[in-house]
Formats: sequence, structure tokens, C-alpha cells
Amino acid sequence: MPRFSDHFNEELDESTYTFAFSQVRPICDRETLVGTLADVLTQAKSDPEVTADLLEAVGWTTAVADLRQGRPTVRRGDFAEALAAEACQELDGSLVPIRKLRYQIDPNQTLPGEDVIAFVTDESDTIKALEFVEVKYRARPSANIAVAAHKQLTDARKSAYATTINFVAHRLKESDPVLYKTFMAFLGERETWDDRHTVVLSLEASNWSDTIAVNLDDLDEHLPKLKFRIFPFENSVTLIDEIYDKVLLDATEDD
Repeated sequence: MPRFSDHFNEELDESTYTFAFSQVRPICDRETLVGTLADVLTQAKSDPEVTADLLEAVGWTTAVADLRQGRPTVRRGDFAEALAAEACQELDGSLVPIRKLRYQIDPNQTLPGEDVIAFVTDESDTIKALEFVEVKYRARPSANIAVAAHKQLTDARKSAYATTINFVAHRLKESDPVLYKTFMAFLGERETWDDRHTVVLSLEASNWSDTIAVNLDDLDEHLPKLKFRIFPFENSVTLIDEIYDKVLLDATEDD
């Protein structure tokens, strides 16, 4: 089965700015793109095994409750968050142990804390660092959208990302006791200056402007180990609608 990384190409620029600049663009046809991203979104928002079990036990209304479409701004943000998490794993080789979107109770709910937390691991699966990711979707992004996201990460860093780390710790205790113990051991030795930081922007391709990256670069001070990643899509608003439609179709087609 083709992987996410088989359908996207990343251009990584580590010399133009004071941060790494990653541009990730699709390299497949529209139908394949919709199917690939529908799978990404489904995995981010639900446990496929639970969905299948609920579908058999009580029917599609309950089974797909976590896949329903919320307000346009929320569902577009959820899409971008799912995409960012998948990129951490597929493009960067990091581990995203907890998918926050699975903990939405209502499709219009937005969860506090950083959008994605990833574990940077070595070949022996030892946690070496944490990566905190702030994600934005804008069809027409403002010139300072990346600056605003950077500020959100900066403000959270002042409290050592306490809310997000607490959330991840509790969820790991429930879902993966072994990784939970590894995480606790890592936190006992963690130094916040070793953390990595990523700003992700998903947007309408025609509305990208280098000014967005330049404004981020012009900040007097940057978070350590900063990356700015963009996902430019053609007809992005329609694309996201098509993805959500396919998510529901795929979840219920065997009902």
C-alpha cells in the first residue's frame, strides 16, 4: 500500500533563512490525493478498529460520530493538524504517540495546548528530544501568520509546555504503559533547550507569499531548532470538503 510520503515531495531549504524551510507539495493526481488525505484524516480522528466494531454493533450514526464535519474553520484546522502529524512521522521519522484529534467529543471542539507533540527518537527508539508543532490553515494567510504561530509556541515554552506534556502523559498511561515509563524517564532528564519547534501552514497555493517566511525570519529571536513547513494546495477549500466527504463514504460504505 502506498505511503503518504509516496504522494508528496519535500523541498528542504536550510540556508536561506535562520530556520529550516520545508515546502511539501503533492505529486499525485487529485483523486489519489483525496484518497490519501482521507486516510490520513481518518487515522488522526478515529481508531479504525473501534469504528468498524461500532458500525457492526450499533450502526453508522454512532460509528462515525468522531468523523462528522464541524464548522468550516474547525474542520479545516483539523485537516491541517492531521497533515502536520503525518508529516512528522512520514517525512521526519519522528513518533507522534498521541493523536489529539481522537479526543474531540464534538466535531466543533478545539483542544488546548500545542497541536502536535512528536518524539524525536534514535535507531534504538530512545527519546532524544520533543518537537512541538503549531499548525495553521488559511486559504488567504496574512503576512504575519507564521509570526503569530511562533509567538504561540514561545508563550507555551515559558511554562515548559506543561499543559500538553500533562495531557500526553495521561493518555500514554492509558494506552501504552511501556512508552509511558520511557517518557517519564526522559522527562526526568529533559532540558527544555533541547526541544524542537515547528510552525506548519497549510494554504491555498496561489496565495503563498515569501513575505510570510521573511517576516518570520526578521524576528529578533527565534525558538531553538525551528522549522517552518508549508503545504500549498490547489483549490484547497474544495479539496478539504472532498476529503471529508470521502472519509464518511469510506467509513459507511460497508454498512
